[in-house]
Amino acid sequence: MSESSLGKNRSGSLGYVLIVFALIVLYFSRDIRELGFGNNSDPGPMLFPVGLSILIAFGGAIEIYANWKVKTQSGEAIGLVDESSALDVKNKRLRAGALMGLFLVYILAMPYVGFTLGTLVFATAMMMLLKIPWKMALSVSVALTLVVNLLFGMLFHVPLPSGIFGLPF
Repeated sequence: MSESSLGKNRSGSLGYVLIVFALIVLYFSRDIRELGFGNNSDPGPMLFPVGLSILIAFGGAIEIYANWKVKTQSGEAIGLVDESSALDVKNKRLRAGALMGLFLVYILAMPYVGFTLGTLVFATAMMMLLKIPWKMALSVSVALTLVVNLLFGMLFHVPLPSGIFGLPF
């Protein structure tokens, strides 16, 4: 796929999903009591979710702007869209909605299945929904889960939910 055809197939849905995701993270992190650094010069528990959600919202805004720019340059903003392009946009919106639904299930299931198992299943399912081969999705999910466990458990000293299975990691 050439760069020009990739630009013409852009959809602003990703940008909106990123901004909604960032707002959800900010909403759920409001109950975290500390901000800044912890008692032993470690970053506090609120620093990571707030910083990450700001970066994600910024990325969403960039995606929306890039989509708007491509549409105005291609004439799509004035109604020159063909049926196949409209169907492609509809499929992307359905996929974005499915990703948000999957994220909601992940949040609701986290207290029961724990962080490790929940993140492993969620990340793998999300990547497969984005049409990444299952072996690659599983490999990246395992690496992601291990890195986040090490980062939060050893560096930030923030306990992660263990769920009903009581997984020690």
